[in-house]
Amino acid sequence: MSKLSSLFVGIFFLLCSCLDDAAYGDQVDTTKDFDVAHYKWGYIDKKGTTVIDPQFDDARDFQEGLAAVRIKDQWGFINQKGAIIIPIKFKAVWPFSDGQARVLSDQDQMGMINKKGEWVLEPKWTELHDFSEGLAVFRDSTTYGYINQKGEIAIPDQYQKNWEFKNGLAKVKKDNQYGLINPQGKWVLPPKYTTMGNATKERIRAKQKEKFGYLNKAGEWKISPTYLACSDFQNDYAAAKTEKGYGLIDGQGSWKMPPTYEQLYPLGQDRWVAFNGKKYGVISSAGIPITSFKYDQVNQFSEDIAAYRIGFYYGYLNKDGKELTEADFGLAWDAKEGLVRAAFRSGIGFMDASGELVIRPIRGDIRDFSEGLARAQLY
Repeated sequence: MSKLSSLFVGIFFLLCSCLDDAAYGDQVDTTKDFDVAHYKWGYIDKKGTTVIDPQFDDARDFQEGLAAVRIKDQWGFINQKGAIIIPIKFKAVWPFSDGQARVLSDQDQMGMINKKGEWVLEPKWTELHDFSEGLAVFRDSTTYGYINQKGEIAIPDQYQKNWEFKNGLAKVKKDNQYGLINPQGKWVLPPKYTTMGNATKERIRAKQKEKFGYLNKAGEWKISPTYLACSDFQNDYAAAKTEKGYGLIDGQGSWKMPPTYEQLYPLGQDRWVAFNGKKYGVISSAGIPITSFKYDQVNQFSEDIAAYRIGFYYGYLNKDGKELTEADFGLAWDAKEGLVRAAFRSGIGFMDASGELVIRPIRGDIRDFSEGLARAQLY
């Protein structure tokens, strides 16, 4: 088998094993009969040493000192010593946030528990999200609303979809249109937009009559809806598209960089990835090239590091455009806690911010570090 063929086999195996890499969020399949894993899950430290022996059929990242684990078809929580702190008895669980975790009962109702496993909010909702700014999204039957921290309905369920509060605003969908409400449920922006970006204090991206622009909280167009597409603002600039292509605009709608690219996405760290019709490159907000246009993919920056792809292989570069590694990995993930996870030919390993190998490749399904530990399923 050729080197490339063996790499594809390894990538396929890793992809199959990593399908739940971002799982146990709001897409839990409560009808699924969970398998008993042949290879059990445990945890390793940043030296690559196993610190919690493999014993779980599934496991999740540590958050606020606890991690969700599954034995057969039930979930509970352990501490960083591997001791079971909250009994394994729930149908589904979510990570702790501000001392509380959402759980699903055997009756398919959601509630919240504290770190002692005691009910803070009894399970009675079809869907429940974490609290943000004192309110949590809930769904009862087919419509969404908000509850307060006592479990009382603060804003009745009346929306097709809603999002968490940020900066005193929440985006909601009603009658197939989007708007913004305040914590009292009053309309800040009435639902009359076909698309709306993140709720912010100013420059709210919105679409009306097939064109995009930016609103202020008074519902006035701060930047007129003249664009075919646009992004949320990254610091002081946003990507905007006209018939000529994508460019960068400032907070007044003036072109900082004329529309010349076929694609333009924010990367973070005052960097953007641009597509010139053939390859991708990284540019600054001033339109100055940071890298040459030679990449087939560039991911967002995380801890000042971004993964790139050339052909079938991935590598890493920093915000100055310096390649920290060659494109030599079958898969590459974002940096977490000072380490980047990559698929080598012999397994999954970790490198530091300079691209130096810190944990040698391990054959198995290894996830990112969280609070100093990474879940690992060793083969």
